[in-house]
Amino acid sequence: MAKSVMILGMGRFGASVAHTLFQMGYDVLGIDTDEKVVQENVGKITFSVQGDATNESTLKELGASNFDAAVVAIGTNMQASLMSSVLLANLDVPLIVARAQDELQGNTLQRMGVHRVIYPEQEMGEFLAHSLLNPDVLEYMDLTPDYGISKIKVPDYLQDQSIAEAGFTDDWEKPGLKVIAVKRGKEITLLPGESEDLRKGDVIAVAGKDDDLEKFHTDHNPSVQNGNTKARKIDGLIDTTIMKGTNRELIRIRVSEKSKDIDKNISDIVLPDDTIISCILKPDGSMVVPQENYTLEAMDEIIAIAKVEHKEELSEAFGQLENQ
Repeated sequence: MAKSVMILGMGRFGASVAHTLFQMGYDVLGIDTDEKVVQENVGKITFSVQGDATNESTLKELGASNFDAAVVAIGTNMQASLMSSVLLANLDVPLIVARAQDELQGNTLQRMGVHRVIYPEQEMGEFLAHSLLNPDVLEYMDLTPDYGISKIKVPDYLQDQSIAEAGFTDDWEKPGLKVIAVKRGKEITLLPGESEDLRKGDVIAVAGKDDDLEKFHTDHNPSVQNGNTKARKIDGLIDTTIMKGTNRELIRIRVSEKSKDIDKNISDIVLPDDTIISCILKPDGSMVVPQENYTLEAMDEIIAIAKVEHKEELSEAFGQLENQ
């Protein structure tokens, strides 16, 4: 049975989420007060309904408590966003995701019972700032203030070089940038060795500190060496669709404070087939590459590459699963 999601607010953001989920095979119900908006979405999602998302009776009639998740996509009306979130929490919706414009609204939503808060304007602004003048960066997101993963289309000046020749390393004990995945067409090579060649059209996922990323770009990009100031540094991201076109995703897994696996060695955790742990981010912002005897601690964030169908198994193994 397909999972079901309720979208509250079918503006540009809400409609984009709703349409994508519907195309992915989810049952999607969108609710909005604007009749024109409702009509525009008929046939594009499972159900498009006119109604007031701040009315408890409306949400009950629509069966909100029976949905697997709800997304509060209401934009500028903070009161409506908060009221809808409270009602969904009272109706025991298993997963509530809400849009916020700033940290104050986000903190308030979390206190109201929202499980995850997103900041679409802020996230898009950060991505644009880091990629505006560097066409090689496809997407962006920081893992920590000074460490990230970049999704990069291999530029001309790195083509037909091995990973080692291009300036990367596969030794996690040494400083420097590491290529954690190479996407070539629909094929994925995970944790490639230094002898792996980079080709035209490849997309690579590169992990490293921001300073190393900036130095790499400065040292290797001919346009920078020739004084072209329009070329900018490559920054980090973590992207669940970095393996788009395959059945794998790069995901972040947070070990909840109540996890049964706290104080266990990572080798004791039964992981789904073909799951690769690339690194672990500590609560203090540091990063470690775990050995088999690494002991898991509460709030560790595990960066893993796994098959899409194994997400739920990973969630059960480690506690709270977060897709960023």
